[in-house]
Amino acid sequence: MMRAVARNLSGPALKVWLELGTRYYCGKKCDVYLSLDEATRLLGIGKSTARKAFKELEAYGFIVMVEEGSWYWSRATRWRFTEKPYDGQPTNDWKRLCGQKQAPGTEAARKEGKNVRCEYRDNEIRAP
Repeated sequence: MMRAVARNLSGPALKVWLELGTRYYCGKKCDVYLSLDEATRLLGIGKSTARKAFKELEAYGFIVMVEEGSWYWSRATRWRFTEKPYDGQPTNDWKRLCGQKQAPGTEAARKEGKNVRCEYRDNEIRAP
């Protein structure tokens, strides 16, 4: 299922997602840390491209920002994967969006996420 949805991601978003996956360690809260500057340096992409990649991953429901980073305090942004448990069950936001990009936190995303049912067959997504 996830493979079909992930095919909609751009190349930089896939790079960021894979880098986040290499940093996943489930201790107390299963947090993943990756700053914008670190993503640009490690992945060889520009700052605006990295920013768009993070926003794209959020829009498709793959990641959620837990705590925003701070350049002044030298803290990386803290993320969580929606397909992994975090304080209980995984939220799997990517399933509700059916591979459709939605602005995170908008009323349309909440309404559509509750009402849309997706069919996943043969690595294709079919929304009603």
